[in-house]
Amino acid sequence: MQAAKFFRTPNAELTIVIPCLNEAGTLPTLLMAIKDQIASGAFGKRHVQILVSDNGSTDGSQDLARGLGVSLTHCPTRGYGAALRHGIMTAKTPIVMFMDADMTYDPADAPRLVDALDVDVDMVLGDRLGGKKIPGAMPPLHRYLGTPVLTFLINALFARHTRIRDCNSGYRCFWKDAYEKWNITGFGMEFASEMLVRVLQTDSVVKNVPVTLSPSPPGRVPHLRTWRDGMRHLLQILLEAPSVFRTIGMVMILLGWAGLIATLFGPFRLFGGWLFGVHSAVIFMLMVLVGQDVWSIGLFVSLKSGKPVSNQYRWAIDLNEGTLFWAMFSVFAVIVALLIGAVLVWSQKGYVNLALEAEFIAGATLIMQVVEIHAALMATSLIRRLVNYNS
Repeated sequence: MQAAKFFRTPNAELTIVIPCLNEAGTLPTLLMAIKDQIASGAFGKRHVQILVSDNGSTDGSQDLARGLGVSLTHCPTRGYGAALRHGIMTAKTPIVMFMDADMTYDPADAPRLVDALDVDVDMVLGDRLGGKKIPGAMPPLHRYLGTPVLTFLINALFARHTRIRDCNSGYRCFWKDAYEKWNITGFGMEFASEMLVRVLQTDSVVKNVPVTLSPSPPGRVPHLRTWRDGMRHLLQILLEAPSVFRTIGMVMILLGWAGLIATLFGPFRLFGGWLFGVHSAVIFMLMVLVGQDVWSIGLFVSLKSGKPVSNQYRWAIDLNEGTLFWAMFSVFAVIVALLIGAVLVWSQKGYVNLALEAEFIAGATLIMQVVEIHAALMATSLIRRLVNYNS
């Protein structure tokens, strides 16, 4: 089926999509407020449609929407992102806006958002952090930690020409032709972060417009689960940035090995104490091994993402099975030979304490890291075969 063509023109038609799951307590108020904005001429000459994307409500929300004369579509897949994706793709207008159904966003801000969407702007993002916040509207954990940290990560990892101010805002307006290029796949709350990552990755133009945020009505149970959904946002962001794992992993590995090599010549008296002894060697060993694990996570993310990856990861992903076999066989043979040699040397010394703790730790670190590398390569080959088999 060929996608509809949308043209960017002043006063282009607008669809306001409202995701809904058991919102009977607030949905009528929100719909009436939007209809009042339309009737008052706040949107100017622009034709505005309202579309409720229902996600399986059991409280009569669908009947309330029909009773108020707005369009209704049923999303068969559960999830905040699924409801939004379904509603956005159902919309038949060049411009789409969405807002939550719980009356936390002020419908009076909608005309300002769509007016800011010029033909050369791809998306307007409602900025809660920079707007007016009614007391109790945003928990301190969200306001001072969760949203600022996630917003910082998205900007740091993906922003080149445009920066966002509120990654968790549920008040957004955009051209549908731009949305269709973003290829968003998330079904849950992580949809919000994925959308902005795609926006920044494609160098789309974003405007931030301050909006008013109000508390949820008393008695309403929020769909958001702070820690679960916060982790979903974080994982979605990291899923798009395997280079983060590669960089952090390599830095930890290099620093760890620099420290281990120093312990072979230590300890040294520094800053009034003895450093680079046996205890330091254990810490550096952990740094190397944890760094290797972090690097491997980036490898697995790169394999799954299907996007261009670094030469390091590309080599690992493209490694053929024959090379993998002989590499693993050779490493196994060398490790066995080293262990046998170490035992022979120890036996010649009468099994006494050789006082080679730092050397032993460095050698054990090398063996464990090599084993981890080959385990990651084997896992990569297995995942690649599994993906090919399922496809």
